[in-house]
Parts: sequence; structure tokens; C-alpha cells
Amino acid sequence: MAPLFLDEIGDISPAFQAKLLRVIQEGEMERVGSSQTLRVDVRVIAATNRDLEAAVDESLFREDLYYRLNVMPIFMPPLRERQEDIPDLARFLVEKIGKQQGRMLTITDGAIRLLMRHHWPGNVREMENCLERSAIMSANGVIAQDVIELSGLSLRGAGAAPISAPPRIELDAPDLDEREAGHCRAGTGRLECRQGGPAIGHDASPDRLPHSNPRHQDAATFRLRPQPTSMIPDIAR
Repeated sequence: MAPLFLDEIGDISPAFQAKLLRVIQEGEMERVGSSQTLRVDVRVIAATNRDLEAAVDESLFREDLYYRLNVMPIFMPPLRERQEDIPDLARFLVEKIGKQQGRMLTITDGAIRLLMRHHWPGNVREMENCLERSAIMSANGVIAQDVIELSGLSLRGAGAAPISAPPRIELDAPDLDEREAGHCRAGTGRLECRQGGPAIGHDASPDRLPHSNPRHQDAATFRLRPQPTSMIPDIAR
């Protein structure tokens, strides 16, 4: 009995599902273009990332084929849920890629620690792609942390700490100095700011700023001219 591995079994068409069911259940098939029936003796191993039970409920997958395939199910959790497998898996993939490239490749512990911090939405295929790209970028055959970072992994990793938004200031808070309690309103074509002390705004020239004279500590109004989008600094966009 020979093993037959069928990947992405959840994506096969209804017509192929019927033919596969006949092969599994009856042990016979016909070759393409032939009318001769052949006997086959195979052990089918199927894999999918879809929920076949839900597909059966939605009539997208044959129920009889599902039960013929679901004899000994093996559930493989995603790579992000089994980080302890990443070091051995990374070394195995590096050795495999080295044989393909015809040279000796090694991976450092720092690179493995970086791999373990990544979320891996693409599972093992994404890791293999990352290591293959890193191997191409490594001139001496050593895949270090900086080489993996150059491949772009640290920019895409979900484990990186997100940039938090600046804290929101409540302008009506009683403990806020009234000179600091500026009221800014953004409108079409203008920006109005009322602030007690000196203010620096976009397109505000020094001669338009209030003097640091006690007489000018009351609220003052500044109207800033609208500017083209290309002239507005990136931080203001």
C-alpha cells in the first residue's frame, strides 16, 4: 500500500470529490483518455486549512467523502502557537536551503530569537520564504539577526510593540493652567488657535506672534493661511 498525499483537499471541485470518493471506497479508477479500469491500493493522507465540517454544512464538500477521509484526524496548530518548534524547524529549513544553493549555511541564536518573536500568519511557508531570502542576502553563509531584519521581517512582525497614540488632553480639566488650555478648531482652509501664551503655528511669522508682555497674556486669536498639502510637514498629515 503506497501513501498518496493530497494537499488543500478542501479546495477540490465537486466533480473531483466524486472521483476521489470512488478511488477511496472502491479502489478503482480510469486513466485520462482510457476506458480500462485499474485497481489501486493507496493510503490517502489529506491536508487542508479549511473547516471541512462547516463546508459540509454549507454543501460545499461531500459528507460521504469527509467521513471517508476523517479516519485518523491530526490537528496541527499554527506556528505562532508552538514557538518551541521554531528553533529546530529553522535549522532544518536552513540546512534544506543550503543543499539547494550548494553551500553551507548556518543560523545564529539571535536570528532564531527574532524568528520566535514573529507572529507567522503564513506559518511554515512564510518562515521558509524568509530564510531563503535571508540566505540569498548573506554573503558568508551566516544568517544573523541583522540579515533577517534586512529581509523585512522586523517590519512585518506582529510581535513588534505598536506605536501608541499620544495621550488626549481634556481641555476642560480643572487642574489645567488656563494659559495652556488652548482651543483649536480645524476648518476648511483655515486653522484658528486661541491660546493665552505665545504660540507658534504653521505659516506664522515672528512679527505676528504676541509679545511676552503681561498685557498680552489674555486669549489672542491667530488665523493661519491655508497651504498646499505638499507643503504641510509629514507630522501634520
